Amino acid sequence: MESLKYSRQRLPGPQSDRDAERAACSPRRRAGKRSRLFSRRNAERLNRDEIIQRAQLLPRTDRAIVMAYYDLGMSVPEIAALHNVAVRQMRYKVEHLYDLLCDPSFVLAARFSEHLPYALARIARDYWIEGQTFRQLTALHHTTLHQIRSQIKLARSLLVIAMAGQQAISPELACRVLD
Repeated sequence: MESLKYSRQRLPGPQSDRDAERAACSPRRRAGKRSRLFSRRNAERLNRDEIIQRAQLLPRTDRAIVMAYYDLGMSVPEIAALHNVAVRQMRYKVEHLYDLLCDPSFVLAARFSEHLPYALARIARDYWIEGQTFRQLTALHHTTLHQIRSQIKLARSLLVIAMAGQQAISPELACRVLD
């Protein structure tokens, strides 16, 4: 009986394949891949000069981080030491700012947010220009996460309409921004 139990443990069965698959794709790893995919889905590829140019629209602290990393060539650990934060936090901040600057909605919010209603303009500027997260927006505006997401989608649509009123818009750009 002992040998039968031992041989069953050594034989790979469908249970072990499923366990190996789950271990390879842990929830944290899947969520990270998913969030990275959706954050860069509409992103443009920018060179260093364009990033530095768009960084002028950021708040002072965020602008300093972007300028130190992309213009002065400082490493993430050096910037983290200057700001008294952990290296991992600073790496996340640099990646977040890069994603923010590459998002076409960032430029739309910077140029056309004054064409939005006041409440949507505040949310659009807080989200795209200030770089606040959804959780920070829900706390700041005393509303639910679902309402913030809906208002961000509405603001994105209205920004595209505002841009269309100023200049001709290509259907490809409208589809990229509205997706």
